[in-house]
Amino acid sequence: MTLLTPEITAWVGQSIEFFSDPVTEGEIRRFVAASEDPNPAYLSSGDQPPIQAPPMLYYAITRPFVAGSEFAEDGTVFEHRPMIGKGQAMGGSVEVEWLRPIRLDDRLRGVRTLASLNEKQGNRMHFVIAEWVTEYFDQKEDLVVRERYEQILF
Repeated sequence: MTLLTPEITAWVGQSIEFFSDPVTEGEIRRFVAASEDPNPAYLSSGDQPPIQAPPMLYYAITRPFVAGSEFAEDGTVFEHRPMIGKGQAMGGSVEVEWLRPIRLDDRLRGVRTLASLNEKQGNRMHFVIAEWVTEYFDQKEDLVVRERYEQILF
């Protein structure tokens, strides 16, 4: 049994693009409070805004808001991915490289590309490992963050 049809493999190399709103001091403060990371670089002092945003804020600010109708039955979001098997997905590994800190007023543009699809046989079922590479650029088009993410599709 093969899950990788020609229609599915045609997704490899395709990209989607998405944009964040500008990073605000309020977003930084809320993220710092939620993550309980009191690093002085992330906190306002007096009239001075934060020096930089916590690194993982990139993930929160770049994810588009999604209507409830766009969720799959298993609670994941379809996110412009190939529908394999039953159309279910779960997260795998993630590697993130920060090339510079995220700063107040940055507006990030993400370009997410499906780099590969590899079919595997597990103990109970066939599944596919999708490797996504996303690069995040600031408003000057400087590369800020590079992410490699593996997603399990079945």
